[in-house]
Amino acid sequence: MNNKFSCVKTITFKGWNILLTEVETSITGGLPIFSIVGLPNKTINESKERIRAVLSHLGIGLPVGRIIINLSPAHITKEGTHYDLPIIIGLLVALNIINIPHIDEYIFFGEINLKGLIIKTLGILPVGIFCFKNNYKILTSEQAQKELSLIADFNRYFLFKDIMNIIVFFKNYKEHSNYKKLPDKEIKPLYIFPKKEESINIYLPKIYKRFMEIAALGNYNFLLVGPPGTGKTTLVKIFHKLLPLLKHEQSLEVTSLYSIAGLLEEETLMDYPPLRIPHHSSSIYALLGGGIKPKPGEVSLANQGVLFLDELSNFSSNILDGLRECIEEKIVRISRVTYNISYPANFQLVSAMNPCKCGFLGSKKKLCVCSSKTKEIYKNKISGPFLDRIPLYLYMEDIFYGESENQKEWIQTTREKIVKLRSKEITEQVITENLLPIEKETQCFINKYCEKYNISLRKYKYLLRIANTIKNLDGNDIITKSQIGEAILFLNMYAK
Repeated sequence: MNNKFSCVKTITFKGWNILLTEVETSITGGLPIFSIVGLPNKTINESKERIRAVLSHLGIGLPVGRIIINLSPAHITKEGTHYDLPIIIGLLVALNIINIPHIDEYIFFGEINLKGLIIKTLGILPVGIFCFKNNYKILTSEQAQKELSLIADFNRYFLFKDIMNIIVFFKNYKEHSNYKKLPDKEIKPLYIFPKKEESINIYLPKIYKRFMEIAALGNYNFLLVGPPGTGKTTLVKIFHKLLPLLKHEQSLEVTSLYSIAGLLEEETLMDYPPLRIPHHSSSIYALLGGGIKPKPGEVSLANQGVLFLDELSNFSSNILDGLRECIEEKIVRISRVTYNISYPANFQLVSAMNPCKCGFLGSKKKLCVCSSKTKEIYKNKISGPFLDRIPLYLYMEDIFYGESENQKEWIQTTREKIVKLRSKEITEQVITENLLPIEKETQCFINKYCEKYNISLRKYKYLLRIANTIKNLDGNDIITKSQIGEAILFLNMYAK
């Protein structure tokens, strides 16, 4: 028996990163064996039986001998059903059943069922982006056409229904022939909330509106504190509507994360910032990601959007302290014995909590029944270093429903205003605090305030940034004393 060999390419997910992987097929004489090596998991090992069944239905028998499939690089654990397609293609090429010219230019990605149909698997969009950036062609299921068409100017994909179609196509393949793809379908953007927004019948004090404008323009993390029923959750949902649409690159990034996580319900670009509201009983793996089979957590699913932690005091201290690195680095790194991976986590943290255990500290409707010790214990549930990373704070009093005010119109106007000012705000955020335009008298006022209340360096920087955001909202060229005063009003001193 002549020795036979082939090599095709696929990919391996390592968290958010995509690694190029070679599937090497070796067929030699010897005792019959069909083995997959290169740290495959159980799912990949089961593909041997699926591939045997498919080839049997096609009338193709595997030769008697040693069939070894190597997944290279061999030191990285592989998992996923998308290895089915590259393995069976490698066998067909090694057996000289098909010949694929320039096979090194292809990435093979897809699952196969017992009938030989090619099934789309999780993560097809980021794989398509990888192929587009690295000038590869992708051969996969026809079910992936809609997701791949989201990548602008990318047409180097070959889509097939089943294995027989692949065999027939490459037997009749010509160098410059174009594979007839499925007809393009209309791609509609996916909105997190309905395009026709419901009218919001709620009274919003001017200070609440001003607070949301500052937080939305400056992309600041913020904390809402108030008795139950004061509208904290409602305010967050209104705030979410103020955020501008994502840019195309951001949309691809967010949609790719949802594709990897298997949460992409509609095969369309998510062009609106996501809003994630995890329950306070969620585990640290659900929030940060990881697990036995690593997947993005809530912090990554909120990437380029809002992560809302309602009932903040009920979250585990381990979870809150674990969020500190994500807030600073805009990325979550997960290290386990078997893997080290990372996912993007560039989110805006929004949190809400009651002022005390009974919830009515400062309420005008009901007296607080908590003792001083109970209040102190409740407040100390959240660590100072975590709260120190939240620049803005707002105490919410009762909101009265039913008072007529056109919030829909205000939301639209404010969103347009934020879109216009965002580029200037982002540009000025990279300027050091010493170079911000501040009057001398105003700087003296800031210094006295910081000395009197023992303000930390981080809080000092927050104060100047918030004042600069207010300056941009007001359309001024220099930060004034009144704008510093307004920044102090919203500066988070809850952890002081």
